[in-house]
Amino acid sequence: MSYLLASGEQMHIREVISDDAPVLLALFQQVARESAFLLVSPSEADRTTVEEMKERIETYTDNKNSLFIVAVTEKELVGGLTLMQYEWQKQEHIASLDIAVKSSHWNLGIARRLMNDVMQWLETQTVIKCIQLEVMANNEKGIRLFRNFGFHEEGRQARAIYLDHGMYEDVVLMGKWIGG
Repeated sequence: MSYLLASGEQMHIREVISDDAPVLLALFQQVARESAFLLVSPSEADRTTVEEMKERIETYTDNKNSLFIVAVTEKELVGGLTLMQYEWQKQEHIASLDIAVKSSHWNLGIARRLMNDVMQWLETQTVIKCIQLEVMANNEKGIRLFRNFGFHEEGRQARAIYLDHGMYEDVVLMGKWIGG
């Protein structure tokens, strides 16, 4: 799907491919440095290899009930969304969602468009009935985005994130049932 961003850039959303691994790794590492809201530290992101990123991509592309989409402008990859089906048979109706956009492209509606695309994709399949995600409690924009898509707080993990300056942050567990 193609979109015109408020910045005037053309952007399209597509499924990730294995050849995206080097660029996707660079985006992952950059977003880990830019955003305090990513649940992975910059040093952890920096230890990830291109081969590991290729393996992650294959994990999504090999599972017809999982999805990995990216937002790409004319010049660069600027964001991504993953929806991973739970592994165990008793939980195969649940998928975990993660989303990230590089800071230079915040507030342009990219996360909302990625969410729209995943919601449309969910309408085409019958296995996933519930989406769950974790978001830091101080990520007000993220929580608002997810609430706008019908997610509700299902719980909270107190002090689940250790911040660099010696403080802790809660993680909000959010979920959404699909189709009832």
